[in-house]
Amino acid sequence: MSKSFYNYIAKDLIIERYKNNRPSNGSRYYMVIEDTSRRNAILEALQEYSEELTVNGIYEGANIPEEGYDTYALKIAHDLPKLIIGDDQSASEDYLTTLRNSIGKNGKYENYGVLYILSTNVLSSLATASSNLESPGYALHPSHVVNKIKKDIKTCVSKDLERLYLVYYLETISTLISDGVSTLFDFEPIMQILGAGSIRGLFNKLEMFEDKTIYDNAYRPNDKEVSERAAKNKYLYARISAIMDGDEEDKAHELEKFLDEKLAKKVVKPTTDWRAFDLQDFINSENIKAQTDNLKLVNITLYNQREGIELIWNYSGKLDKSSKNYIVICDQTDADSEEICLLFNKPVKIDSGSSSSCHVRGTNVIVNLHDDVFATRIGYNDNRHDFFILKLNCPISLFRDIRKCFSLNKKVELTVKIPDEVSEL
Repeated sequence: MSKSFYNYIAKDLIIERYKNNRPSNGSRYYMVIEDTSRRNAILEALQEYSEELTVNGIYEGANIPEEGYDTYALKIAHDLPKLIIGDDQSASEDYLTTLRNSIGKNGKYENYGVLYILSTNVLSSLATASSNLESPGYALHPSHVVNKIKKDIKTCVSKDLERLYLVYYLETISTLISDGVSTLFDFEPIMQILGAGSIRGLFNKLEMFEDKTIYDNAYRPNDKEVSERAAKNKYLYARISAIMDGDEEDKAHELEKFLDEKLAKKVVKPTTDWRAFDLQDFINSENIKAQTDNLKLVNITLYNQREGIELIWNYSGKLDKSSKNYIVICDQTDADSEEICLLFNKPVKIDSGSSSSCHVRGTNVIVNLHDDVFATRIGYNDNRHDFFILKLNCPISLFRDIRKCFSLNKKVELTVKIPDEVSEL
C-alpha cells in the first residue's frame, strides 16, 4: 500500500479541487471505503493536512450527556471553511447526523463543513443528505482523477510512448469504475510510476508485460497503434494470468490454444517467472501459432437469412484439414444474386481471380452468387478447401433424399452417388 497514493488523494485531488471549487459553510461530503486498511490509510493521509479538533456541544438545548468527539478538521485554504472529518467507525451514525445538522449554523461550528469517511452507504442518512465525492463534478469522480493524472504524466514521464501506455491504462480503469468492476484504488499503481518517471521495469504493476519495443528508436507507431498495443498487452496478461493462477493441471495445453508449443512450455517451467516475459515474445508466438495451425472450415451459412431461400451443403474429406464442399442455394425469390458466408478458424487469403466475387472479412469469406457455378480454393498444399457453389430456382424438397450424396463441378454438372444400401430415391 503506497502512502504517497493516499496523500495524493488527500492533497492533490480533494484539497486542490476545493481550492478552485470553494465549499460553503455547512457543505457535506462523503466517500465510502469498505476496506478497513484503505479507510485507515485515507484517514491518516487526511490528518496530515488537518488540525486536531474535539467536537462538543452539538446537543445544545437538549439534556443529553455528551463526551467530546476527538477528530480532525481538513484545512483547504485560510479563507475557506474547514471540513470536520467524521468516521463511522469511531462515532455512531446518530452522533454524526447530529454533527451534520450543527455545521454551518450560528454557533461554534458555523464556519465548518463535514467530510464523512463511511464503511458503507447502506441505509445511511449521512450519505443521502451529503454529496458523494465520487459523483460527477466532485473531487474523486473518475473523469476528474484521470484528467489530473494525465497532467501529472506530462510533467513526470518524458517518453511519449510511455505516456500513451499510461493514458490507455487510466481510461481503462475509469471505464471499469463506471461499470462497477474497479474502484478509485485501482489508480494506485500509477503513483509509483510517476515517482519513477518511467514504466520501464514496472509494467507488471499495471498488470502488463514489459514492452521493450516501445524503447526502440526504429519503432515509430502512431497514437492509435500504441493504444492498440497497450490493449493487446493488457489482454494477453489477463489471459495468461488466468491460466497460470487457475486450477488447470495441464497449463501448457491451455496456453497452446493461442501460443506455439515452444513458448508455452517455457512459460510453465517451475523455474520461470511468467511475468518476466516481454510482450513481443507472446506476439511472435501468436504469429507462429497462426502460421502453423491448420486452416479449418467452421461453417457455411446464408449471409442474409430470409424466407424462400435454403442452403444445402455436402462435403467430402476433413473440414479441419482438406475438403471438397458442394453447396446449392435453393432460391425461389427470383433474386438476381445471393450471398453466403464461409467461416474459418483464422483469417484467410483468396486467389486474385476470385476477388471480384469474394470479399474477406477477417475469418469470414463472403461469396456473391449469380446463376453460374462458382468455384474457388482456399488454403494451400494439403491444407486446402475447395468450393463448388450453385444457385438454383427450385424448392428444397428437390434435395430431400440426396442432400448427403450429391456433388458439383465447374461444368455445372450435378452428380448423385446413390449409397449401396439405398434401393431407390
